[in-house]
Amino acid sequence: MRLYRDTILPLLALCVLLVTACCKDAPEETPVTIPLSASQIILPKSASVETVTMKMDESEMEDWDYMLTPDVDWLQVTRKGSDVVLTAQENNDSQDRHTTVQLLLGHRAGRIQVTQSAADMTLSTDLKEISLTAMGGESVVRVESNSSAWAVRTEGGADWLSVSSVPEKGLLLIRATHNTTQEERSAKVILGYEGKEAQEVTVTQAAPLLFFEPFKDDTKELVYRDLIDFEEGRGFVFTFMQIGSKDGFMGSPDVLSFKTTSDLLPQISYFRAVDYDNIYESARVTVETDEMPKEDHPFVQYLLAQGYTKRYDHHEDDVHLVSPDGYFSVRTAYSRQDDNFYFDFTPEYRQDGPLPTFETLPMGPEGMLDRVDKKEVKFPDIDKWETETLKSEQLFVQKANTDPSRPDDVYMALYKTAEDTPEDMRWYTFYFSYPPRNINPGDKIQSVTDCKLVFRDKSKILFIIDKKTLKFKTTQEFSDLLKANGYEYHGVAPSLGMRYQNAQKGMEVYVMLADFKGVVDGDDTVMAVLYYKKMAPATRSLTSAAVSEAAAVATGVRASDSFLFNRH
Repeated sequence: MRLYRDTILPLLALCVLLVTACCKDAPEETPVTIPLSASQIILPKSASVETVTMKMDESEMEDWDYMLTPDVDWLQVTRKGSDVVLTAQENNDSQDRHTTVQLLLGHRAGRIQVTQSAADMTLSTDLKEISLTAMGGESVVRVESNSSAWAVRTEGGADWLSVSSVPEKGLLLIRATHNTTQEERSAKVILGYEGKEAQEVTVTQAAPLLFFEPFKDDTKELVYRDLIDFEEGRGFVFTFMQIGSKDGFMGSPDVLSFKTTSDLLPQISYFRAVDYDNIYESARVTVETDEMPKEDHPFVQYLLAQGYTKRYDHHEDDVHLVSPDGYFSVRTAYSRQDDNFYFDFTPEYRQDGPLPTFETLPMGPEGMLDRVDKKEVKFPDIDKWETETLKSEQLFVQKANTDPSRPDDVYMALYKTAEDTPEDMRWYTFYFSYPPRNINPGDKIQSVTDCKLVFRDKSKILFIIDKKTLKFKTTQEFSDLLKANGYEYHGVAPSLGMRYQNAQKGMEVYVMLADFKGVVDGDDTVMAVLYYKKMAPATRSLTSAAVSEAAAVATGVRASDSFLFNRH
C-alpha cells in the first residue's frame, strides 16, 4: 500500500499533467469525494482512539491509502472494514497540535482535519530555596516545563537580586550583589505563565561575618581543598596560594589566603611548613588598624565573649588568649614584610585519650636534688655516689678541657640506673658541672649546676605531635602529676621546653625532648627529659601567681637535634 502511495501515485499524477498539457481542449474530470461520517475531529489531550466511517461499499475499498499533512508521529491511521481508525498518543505539549488525513481510494479522495487539545502547562524547578554567601554570587536553577512561554520576576524591593532566563533551555540564573548590611536578607523569585504564578524560589543571603575563628580540625587526612571549601562556604574568597619549598636558609611555607566579609578583619591566611604533618601550622587574621590591637579591641572582646581565657602571659597591651577547648593559642603580632597587624592563631594538639604516667613524680635518686648547686659537693663526689652507692653505670663523660692545669675536670656526665632498679625508677641521670673557666665560678668549680632525668619511655611524660619535626607536649596526666606536687605551668622556655615551677620549694622543672644518638644503644634514641633546677631568689618572687588550667595547654615544643644543645 505504501509502495502504491509513494511511487505509483506520483507517476500517475505526472501522467495526468502530461495528458492535460497535450490535450488542453479535453474536458476536466470532476473529482469524486469520499463520503465520510466526519471531516473534522477534535481529540482530547490524553491518549485516545476515534473512528470515522467511509459511507461506501466495502468492496470498493481494496486499494485505499492515506497521507498525513504534515507528517506526524503522534497519530496512527488504520482501516477496519469501512471505518478509518485514528489512534493518538498523549499530548504533553502546552499547545494544540494539528494534522490532516488525506484518504485516497482510486480516483476518489477524502480529507479529515484532526486537532488534539493541548496539555495543561506544567512548570517546576529543581531548587525551591537558595543560600548565597555575603560576598554575593550566583546560582543556576533548572526549570522543567512543557512550554517556553514562562516568565520570571523578582519580588518588589529586592534590588540586590537579579535574574536572567533562557526558557528554551530551561535555565534560570540568579545573581546577588555583595551584602554590605549587617543582617541576613531574603527575597523571592517568581516564575509563571499567562499571568499565573506557578513557582517560587526563595533566595537567602547571609549577613557578612564580622568576627570569626580559623578552620578548626586537626585531622591529618584533610587536604587544602577541605580548607578552601570551608572558607568559601562562609563567604570568603580564595585570593592567593603559595607552594613552599625547603630552598634557602629557612625555606618558605605553603600559604593560602582569603578575602573575608569583614571590614575590620579583611584577610585570613593559613601557613604550613613543608615538612609539617597537619593541614596548617598557624592562621593569621589581618586587622585593619594602625596600631597593635589591645585588650579593648572589638575582636579581642568577641573572643573573650566566646569563652576564650587570658593566658598566663597576657597583658592588656600584649594579648595572649587560649580558646575554651584549648585548641587555639592566640596572640597579637606585627608583620614588617606586609606592614600590618594581625592575630596569630596556633592550633594546640591534644592527645587522643588517657596515657599512662608515674604513680609518683620522679625526682631522681634520693638526695640528688640536695647535691645540686652545693659548692661543697664536687663532681668526683657525684661520680662516687652514683657508681658506688647507687651502682649506676657511667655511659658518657665529657671533660671540661678549659684549663690545662686541671685535665680531669668534668663538664658533663650521664649515668644509667642499675639493672635491678624498679621500673618506675629506671632512668639516665645527666649532670653538668661548673668548668674551671666559667665566669666568676669562685669556689663552685666542679660543683653540680643542675641535673636532668632522662627517660626512654616517653609516653609516661609527653606525647609526640609530629614525628617528622619531633614536636611534642606534656601529657595531661603528667601535667596533673606535676600540679599535684605543687608545680604550676609557666610557659615555654626557648631551647629548654615546657617550664613548671614550685615557688614554695624554690624548684623548677623543664619537660623536654632530646636525641641521645651515639650515647645510648638502640634505634630509639629520642628520650623525654626532666630538667630540675633551683630557682633564683629574684625568680621566686616573680612566680607566685598561679596560671589558669587552660594556659597549661601549650603549643608543642620542637626537640633539639642533639642532647648537647639541650643545655641552658
